[in-house]
Amino acid sequence: MRLNLALTFALLTAALPALADHPSFAGNWLLDTAQSTGTVPEWSGMQIGQNSRWVRMAQTDKNGHTVQTMEGECRTDGRFHPVEGAQSGSVSCKWDGSTLVTVEHWGANDANERTIRTMLQPDGTLVQEVTAGPNAGGSAHLVWKRK
Repeated sequence: MRLNLALTFALLTAALPALADHPSFAGNWLLDTAQSTGTVPEWSGMQIGQNSRWVRMAQTDKNGHTVQTMEGECRTDGRFHPVEGAQSGSVSCKWDGSTLVTVEHWGANDANERTIRTMLQPDGTLVQEVTAGPNAGGSAHLVWKRK
């Protein structure tokens, strides 16, 4: 029993520095449309959950009378994983220092690509730099404030 407890403590202690290297994006976020540029909905809310191996996101966008909701989970191992559902395709997430880099592919032969670099700023805002062609939703600078 002591060996199991000591081993568990050692493993948890060893994992803490790895977790500390990455900021926590977990929480509820509201898009600051005045600070955001590019392809931006008139209103958007996002919920993020994360642990050391994955990031889970749910987002609702509103433009006029149209409301669109998206959900997804991405392992942060840097590999492309298939996306199930209507859009299908594949997604890859990896940490580049304190920035989460997400690359999405979809469409016929994964012809569409979007890269999202997500960063937590010193003032507590979450910034996403979205790079994509016009057929993939366009590029944007999104600024999110914690609700």
